[in-house]
Amino acid sequence: MALTGIVTAACVAGGPAGQPGGTRSQPHPLDPKPPLMGDALVDAANRDLAAGDQDAARERARHTLTVDPDSAAAYAVLGIADWADGRITDSNRELRRALAHEPRQFGASLALARNLRASGDLAESQRLLDALVAADPKQELPRIGLLDTAWVAGDFDTVRRVAKELRPHLHPDSLVSQEAQGVAEVGELLEGTGPWRTVDGLQGSVPLRWGDDLPLGIVGAKANGAHVRVSTNWGSTMTEVTTEWLDSHPVPAQGSVSWPGQGRVRLVVIPRIDFGEIALERIPAIVLPKGSAWHLHGADVILGRHGLTAFGSLRMDGPNATAEFSREPPETPGRGSIVAPLFFLGGHIDLLSFRNTLATVLRLEPSGSEIAVYLGAYPAGLVVTDSAWARGKVDEADAGSAKPVHAHIAGRDARLEEVIVLEAGAQERTIEMMRVLTSLQLRGSLNPSALESWVVTYAPSSARLILEPAGGQ
Repeated sequence: MALTGIVTAACVAGGPAGQPGGTRSQPHPLDPKPPLMGDALVDAANRDLAAGDQDAARERARHTLTVDPDSAAAYAVLGIADWADGRITDSNRELRRALAHEPRQFGASLALARNLRASGDLAESQRLLDALVAADPKQELPRIGLLDTAWVAGDFDTVRRVAKELRPHLHPDSLVSQEAQGVAEVGELLEGTGPWRTVDGLQGSVPLRWGDDLPLGIVGAKANGAHVRVSTNWGSTMTEVTTEWLDSHPVPAQGSVSWPGQGRVRLVVIPRIDFGEIALERIPAIVLPKGSAWHLHGADVILGRHGLTAFGSLRMDGPNATAEFSREPPETPGRGSIVAPLFFLGGHIDLLSFRNTLATVLRLEPSGSEIAVYLGAYPAGLVVTDSAWARGKVDEADAGSAKPVHAHIAGRDARLEEVIVLEAGAQERTIEMMRVLTSLQLRGSLNPSALESWVVTYAPSSARLILEPAGGQ
């Protein structure tokens, strides 16, 4: 298994065939050791990143830049290290610098495309990936990225084409091959029959309730004039519908497809779901088997990332139990808000993003330390799973403690009522798996008990998570 950051870094020294990428020059006379160049720099940075030592990788890259300020490999290492620390804006800047020095730099192009896909800029991500495929049609990773980008965008014509091109390069028993087969079958059934998931209206509000272990809640909506309980689940790329609801509310069927982990499933199209004065139309969905966990949680339709990203924003007002869907991104947040970055970890996983995870970066006060967390479902507000890291950053950060802490972004304060620092356990293992897949140094989760007490706005198209205290304090 390979770390995403390391796979990217392994490519930064040159093009797809591994040609050397940095120009060798003499060391600076004041430097105690010659700076590493090209492949040697990348190999050493790989080891640093694998050990979670982004600072060491940066130091190596900066040392190289003192004698070779045009080293695309060095800028790419800086960008990858910044991503691992959750500094996506800084990461994008350094990766663009790498491409300014070497426009066809494979690793920097792939890493920037991943960043852009993670933060919702699908169009630019696709342009970078198209260029990589044109330069070397045998490369798998750019095609996987293209397939995911087209899938999330609902471009099923491109989905079918890219999946067909990709599968000959994959082992037939691999998970990626199975996923490509599934989306190819969806693309074949839907090709040429769009547009899909279109928005009708500007804004609408509906009742909201928080389901058990469902971080984003369930809203009351209407489909074909009938009441429908919709879970807003960013973690699922494909919208899903329960058999129980479908039995009494039939919708047009498209056929069946092979879906990873579920075998053959029915594919249907929900004509329209109304969220007050705004509606989502023509939504492809797979049918869940009878007795699914979602049905037990009280949801009829699980609106996944594919449907939710059609909106400019989704505002979940937990204290007033309402959800507001808007066509456009939110305006300037009010006083007292936390404005944090919002990105999908699925953009950095070299599999299709069937199960996306939202992540953000918060700043803890009074320490001022930044922490990358994913949006989870643990029964606490903010969970920190790295107890060694937490010491000195969270008051009395002993395992099992629950202490108030301030979190703020851009100088705006709001209080999280509890922080729990855990010893390594099930959640730590989950986070470790995410770190391995994405290279982002996650250290905890932001969970429903915090989100329920705030007004939370998800704005994926502008890569923002906005947290407002109840009452707009």
